[in-house]
Amino acid sequence: MDDQIDLGQPSALARYKRLIWRLVICNMIYGVARRDALVATGGFPDVFSPDHVVLARLVLQGRVLRVGGHCICAARTVRLRRPTRIVSAGWPT
Repeated sequence: MDDQIDLGQPSALARYKRLIWRLVICNMIYGVARRDALVATGGFPDVFSPDHVVLARLVLQGRVLRVGGHCICAARTVRLRRPTRIVSAGWPT
């Protein structure tokens, strides 16, 4: 399934309508976004498909630009030799 949806329209309503009518799978949530834009969404609500809600709130804030290609392959994992420090992203709890 392809979730490469063009969300670069100038109108917030046009972006929102395009997203809700064409979103099937939600791989876009794993993309790169500005921290302040993600925080402004209020985080992942305790509802069915919270990733869809976050994406809908993002497209209402502004255009979503796509970058071609894959930046990471999820099938490849690296085993860390020492524990890493986990830093809070500042999301509301």
